[in-house]
Amino acid sequence: IEAWSSGAPMISPQRDGGYGQSTPSTASWAAGGVSATRNIVTTQEYNGSGWSSGGNLNTGREEGTGFGLVSASVLAGGATYPPSLLKNEVEEYDGSTWTAGTALPASRKKSAGAGTQTAGLVSFGSVDPPSTAGSASANSLEYDGSTWTAGGTGNTARKHVSGAGSQTAALAFGGEDTPPANMNNTEEYDGSTWTTGGALNTARHLMGGSGIQTSAL
Repeated sequence: IEAWSSGAPMISPQRDGGYGQSTPSTASWAAGGVSATRNIVTTQEYNGSGWSSGGNLNTGREEGTGFGLVSASVLAGGATYPPSLLKNEVEEYDGSTWTAGTALPASRKKSAGAGTQTAGLVSFGSVDPPSTAGSASANSLEYDGSTWTAGGTGNTARKHVSGAGSQTAALAFGGEDTPPANMNNTEEYDGSTWTTGGALNTARHLMGGSGIQTSAL
């Protein structure tokens, strides 16, 4: 285990957005979320030493689920405020431009993401009609780059979950249930079934997640 060291700050503060990264983390991205205003369209890219501006989203939103590399990314779902309006829009990124992808079967936000643009996973989160704030879910969806299909159902419904890994070896950890309470649950996915993994030492939600199923952060 290595020590933490200071990296370059982001161009502007940005929270509640989608994100993705390569391993090692010399090519990462963050898109959407909240900065000085809500529902931002901004994308920021990291090259291992500094941040630069990327292409803007077509639909500004918060709490979307991101996965994939800088040159082949996905941002799925999310919400716009005010009021809380869940979204099913999916956008794909080629390193410079976001374009529309296949929409989610149902609007959702606050989900865990894992995998790549052509083998992605969106799991747990808030799922409800788009006029509500959403309730915690345990279901998952798999993406092949053009089509969403139902994946395995997790053991414990939750939202504000963190994710890592691939479509066939994923992690979902932490989060909160309904009514809100921090959770320390970890679940592992093998491409069809979710099983219980080691619990977090401190129950919490709204974390970042990176790495693979057997070496995550």
